[in-house]
Amino acid sequence: MPSRHETNAILSALADAPSGLSVRARCANLARRVVAHLLAEEEHDDPLSAALARTRLAIEAEAAFRLANDPELDLAGVLYRERVARFLARGCRQLGPNEWRAETQAIRATLEDKLAEKFRRAAKKLGFSPDLPKRPCQRGRMDQTNWGR
Repeated sequence: MPSRHETNAILSALADAPSGLSVRARCANLARRVVAHLLAEEEHDDPLSAALARTRLAIEAEAAFRLANDPELDLAGVLYRERVARFLARGCRQLGPNEWRAETQAIRATLEDKLAEKFRRAAKKLGFSPDLPKRPCQRGRMDQTNWGR
């Protein structure tokens, strides 16, 4: 079950998505962007890149980047666990560059599906609707800007 922080982060990112998309389309779009950030971060594993990523996270407003780098959500851990599972499944055999690219694309597709479903479940849990206002509702009800606060 997702934590309150995780649910709020996902719902905030979904609320920032372009209008005119269904919840399912918003979740799939967000999952694609998050996985793209995760894979881009995976390519840069030196300390300077990590420091630059943390700096970017501190000032970045893009929701998919924040989700991909949120230590409490540990989506990078999901990526690494998928890599390790595939490495163990092939008997710890190293891959050549072409095989690595093909595996990365397979992992991308798998993670996009998993994350889109995770985001959809979080949206459904709290009744997210793209038609709800992004401002506080009257009569003290919660809307998409103050969920869980």
